[in-house]
Amino acid sequence: MQPGSPIIQLATPTVEPQPPNSLRTLELSPWSLLQPIREYSSISVFTTQPFSSYRLEAAIFYIYTGNVCFLPLRSRGAMNREGAKARHVIDHPKVPTCSCKSIYRFADEIGLNELKQRAEEELFSQLDADNTLDELFSQFSARYPKILRLQISRLVQDYWTPSAKAALEPKIQSVVRGEMPHAAPVLMMLLQEIPVIPLVA
Repeated sequence: MQPGSPIIQLATPTVEPQPPNSLRTLELSPWSLLQPIREYSSISVFTTQPFSSYRLEAAIFYIYTGNVCFLPLRSRGAMNREGAKARHVIDHPKVPTCSCKSIYRFADEIGLNELKQRAEEELFSQLDADNTLDELFSQFSARYPKILRLQISRLVQDYWTPSAKAALEPKIQSVVRGEMPHAAPVLMMLLQEIPVIPLVA
């Protein structure tokens, strides 16, 4: 189990022979989550890293149903994201939503590889000429080398235009000024690719 991985505590119902409020602690893994949770009266999650309960809800929903509902990336606009969330609550009130980047981190922590792959596919399906650079220089991309390499490949193959080059300059300046310390590996990897890639007309 990786450091900082979530621990789930399941409180058993008082109708069972255990003492009231007794707890059983399980490692949150694909196998432990496959155990039906309906027999428990409450669920508490503890982790050494920031953690949102909706990620757990979305992960459990995926394990039981094979379905997951992703929200638009924040880089696609706050109004777009909030509008999608509001419509989903009306159309599917019992189906949890999640961020593809958030659930990718969570699935990576607990070893849900299929869910992690679904989240990765969703992330790249939402990249376009307007938000690829923003996502490339995010803390999320810097944390995962595979994601970083694939995003750079998408940028230089599909979106390396004069406007993208112009948008890159202030981001480089931010990195140089120390405003985005996480982005140093992003910049280094990107500079290795840019010289050999002509601008897309």
